[in-house]
Amino acid sequence: MDQEAWNQIYADLEKDVAALAKRGASVSDIDVIIGIDRARFAMERGDSDEAIARIQDLRRQLRGGDDAPTRGSPAPASPVLDRLDALEDNLHATTRLGSARLEIVGEDEEAPTRAASQNTKVNKSIKYEDIKDELQKLWDTCKVRPDKQEAARREADRVVANRKVYEEISAKTQVPWWFIGLIHGMECSFSLSKHLHNGDSLKARTWQVPAGRPKDGSPVFTFQESAVDALQVDGFAGKTDWPLPMVLFRLERYNGFGYRKKFGFASPYLWSYTNHFTSGKYVKDGVFDANATSKQCGTSAMLRDLLDRGIVTFDEKKPDAAVATAQPPVAVPSSPAPAPAPVATPAPAAAPVPASAPSTVVQPASAPAPTAPQAPAPVVPTAPAAPAPAAVPAAAPAPAQPQVVAPASAPAPVGIAPVPAPSAPAPAAAAAAPAAPPASSPPMAAVLPKPEDAAATNASSSGVSTAVAAALAELAKRGR
Repeated sequence: MDQEAWNQIYADLEKDVAALAKRGASVSDIDVIIGIDRARFAMERGDSDEAIARIQDLRRQLRGGDDAPTRGSPAPASPVLDRLDALEDNLHATTRLGSARLEIVGEDEEAPTRAASQNTKVNKSIKYEDIKDELQKLWDTCKVRPDKQEAARREADRVVANRKVYEEISAKTQVPWWFIGLIHGMECSFSLSKHLHNGDSLKARTWQVPAGRPKDGSPVFTFQESAVDALQVDGFAGKTDWPLPMVLFRLERYNGFGYRKKFGFASPYLWSYTNHFTSGKYVKDGVFDANATSKQCGTSAMLRDLLDRGIVTFDEKKPDAAVATAQPPVAVPSSPAPAPAPVATPAPAAAPVPASAPSTVVQPASAPAPTAPQAPAPVVPTAPAAPAPAAVPAAAPAPAQPQVVAPASAPAPVGIAPVPAPSAPAPAAAAAAPAAPPASSPPMAAVLPKPEDAAATNASSSGVSTAVAAALAELAKRGR
């Protein structure tokens, strides 16, 4: 983005800040200025994900809350908001991975490329049974690159931040909320004003692949209704089997098997920011660039962070282990005569069994629930032991869904770190406040207002503080 465009954003921002001040909005002028500058610094570093996140946060501040469009209540026209929208769209378009779907790229194999030799090689089959073990192996050997760990954590935090929105969609589709969040990050950079299908604007039906969605309803669409349509189109809605290899398979399928089928290497849609991917990606739908590097955090890198923090868990083998320990205690009573009574007595002790599995894991419906924590010598159950399964389930109901869910105590950090704001809005204090900028940003002294700047005096008459006006003028003059 050129300096002239930045100057226009600053000029429009000054007007919007003045209007907000007149309406008594609770937006700190200096926070808005710092937000703009931090977005700019992120762009100059080439960190598109962070720049988009900061632009979205700034837009939420200026709009006074929710950034998701709703029918019948269009946001008031604002030049600066329009320009911020355009800036985000431009960044997203250059960052998002293009579609690698087979119907776009065809099925002909490509000659080996430099990208194929740099990235982890994979089986070219697109059948789940053929590659599920390979997907598990890729996951087991996956490591987020040290220089990308902070970025992966930031993107994972944004998945958690939108959890309530994803849970609304999950309730209608049975797709895990975090799976929806991973796709949302890849397709929309977590914007709630874009289609989950491919990141197109909700103001119209999709025009990229898949085009013309949703077919029902009319624009402006809500994010939730569009997301439900996207998950139905890809056949994910209603699925109840979500083991880890299947999750990876469906994530890859959502973007397309072009990397696997045509080139035979690990897809950046999953493995960007990890040891399995270096370069080579679809920069547009069906357009491959062997030298391009991905600026998006792959879904596996985000998922790894969520798993490491216990927000998401995969513990599928534990139900089998629980069944194995549940069978022997059926014959715990030593006296043969009152066998049914002792079996019912240990039922309350079944409570400790779930404690060994902090994540919510469904016990198979056909298996008896654990009846005691003890593990006596195995004894073949006799006929009197049959009543045990009937009595125990009443005391230990199983969870409703087979997929894993995040613990209730999951943190909900926001992808944008809070900015140290000045304690007082007075001109003198505001001028000194930005002295402690984020570590990744140039010294804030470079953007401090100059008292002698004439623009400060001119703009202050519009309702903006002298310090804010001077800072805006100074920022507008800077550029590279």
